[in-house]
Amino acid sequence: MMKSCLSDNFGTVWVPQHAVIRNNRLGILLWLLKLGAALWIVYSIVASRSWNNIAKPTSFATELWQKSGDPVFKNRDDVPHCNDLSRYSYNYSSNYHYQPASCRKMPPGEDYVRRPGLEILYPTFFEDKSTRAFATADCGAGGAAEAFCTAEGGVMEVPGPGLAGCACTQSESYFAKNVESDGFFLSHGYLVKGMGYSGSHGQRARSRLPFVEETTEDDRSDRWQRKREEELLTIIKGTNGQDCQLQGRSRFYAQDAIDGIGGSLNEWLSCAGVTLDSQDERARSGHPGENMAPQARLTGMTLQLTLSYMNAHHGEDHNGIVCFLRVESRQHWNSDNLVRYGSLPDKTGATSMRYSTRRGVSVVVQAEGAFSFFDSTSLNNAVVNAVVTFNLPDLIVALFAMSCLGVLSEIYSKTRCKEVEVKAQCQGSLTRMLVAAAVFKTFAASEKGVSSEQVLGLLDGIFRKHREDCVLDQKEISVLASHMMAALDPNGDQFADFDEFVKLFVSNEVISVHDMAKMYDIDRRRPFLERLFHDSSIGHRSELTAQVGERLARVSIDPKTVGSSLQENE
Repeated sequence: MMKSCLSDNFGTVWVPQHAVIRNNRLGILLWLLKLGAALWIVYSIVASRSWNNIAKPTSFATELWQKSGDPVFKNRDDVPHCNDLSRYSYNYSSNYHYQPASCRKMPPGEDYVRRPGLEILYPTFFEDKSTRAFATADCGAGGAAEAFCTAEGGVMEVPGPGLAGCACTQSESYFAKNVESDGFFLSHGYLVKGMGYSGSHGQRARSRLPFVEETTEDDRSDRWQRKREEELLTIIKGTNGQDCQLQGRSRFYAQDAIDGIGGSLNEWLSCAGVTLDSQDERARSGHPGENMAPQARLTGMTLQLTLSYMNAHHGEDHNGIVCFLRVESRQHWNSDNLVRYGSLPDKTGATSMRYSTRRGVSVVVQAEGAFSFFDSTSLNNAVVNAVVTFNLPDLIVALFAMSCLGVLSEIYSKTRCKEVEVKAQCQGSLTRMLVAAAVFKTFAASEKGVSSEQVLGLLDGIFRKHREDCVLDQKEISVLASHMMAALDPNGDQFADFDEFVKLFVSNEVISVHDMAKMYDIDRRRPFLERLFHDSSIGHRSELTAQVGERLARVSIDPKTVGSSLQENE
């Protein structure tokens, strides 16, 4: 079985075969799909600029800092969060209530907090719990602990934490006074690598320096070179996409950014379309007993500053890199904790400490963007994708024609897979030609050939059952006869021509008469590759010469004449 399998498949070569289907409607469908594919290719290439590659910039030498606000405004008490605290009374639930009792100017070290990464927290609301622990000797009735706690309005706890005999705990909540007057500033830059044909080109720049540095190897300082005088332009964009001003300016060139880009926290919040007294319904707790949406001053929020670096930009009158600084906000419960000791515990356990939960505005900076540059590899990929896309309609229509058109699909499918053996094809074609000649001679009623009436009569017999089953009528059979005579009667005399009859009879043959003549022409000089890959089913030239000699001998023709001719051509 293995030997049979190998012998059946060893000499078989599968090659693609294309069937040319003559169908106007399928042709229209194909070209409509090709037109759609061509339009899609043009749109996708132009819209995505497929000849470009993209490199992603990262943050470089970015610095953030805080500046204290105007002292006059900083000390004002005629603001709602200082003189109208009742408006901030918020029930988180039926069991938990927020009620700030005062506003305070925060001391240095507590007016802002630098968090890991590019983030600064501006605390706006504090919940403090101050604890003073006393030694056991001071915890008796009328002792120092009771006197202190009564004077401070605290609550006595017995026993106290650790070794302490008792402790006095005070709780209070308050707003930081006029936080929005404080300033937030930054100096930023970008670093982009992987540019150029080989991906070894890099570039960097900073907002406060009027030049660009480039490298072709790595980011070591001795490899970066100042290439050209070009400023990095920073444009402040609000949440609505419009330019937004900080200290009267929305566009910052290098000379404008020497001391940093920024303004008061209130200006940054304004660019985001909010204030510290904004109430976002999405910040609600949803618990029973909640009385309103809380203010951002109470919950805190995140102020997101996104630095988007672009080397290709539209609508901006600047010949260089542009950084669009987009300001967005999100109100949420944003907090962290602080523990400070007034005095460390001694051997009696006496100590003082402050535990504080603070909420506020986190200013977070992140970098993004895109640097586009010409890349031949990207262009090659775009061309390959375009070729594949443009050829998809051919595959779609071919599958449609082979699978979805009923009887037509069955006919079309048979043309896709055909076994080709040259000798057998030649023999079959010759046999069918002989049959065609014999059939014509049989049906020819006169020297002129087969008449149109004979053709109609023969077709009527062929489709007799279809006529009896009412599939075809006489008129439709006449149409078939007319179509057939159109090919058989080129001169219009109503008689089928012999040559046209034979030609039509073998019109679908793989091997034409001319091909067979060349194949069996033993005097023809064959190319090297044709001799090398000669079809063994036909036989070698020596075999053909012997066969010709035998056949010529039978008809009294000298085979030496043919043999000498073959030897000369060899």
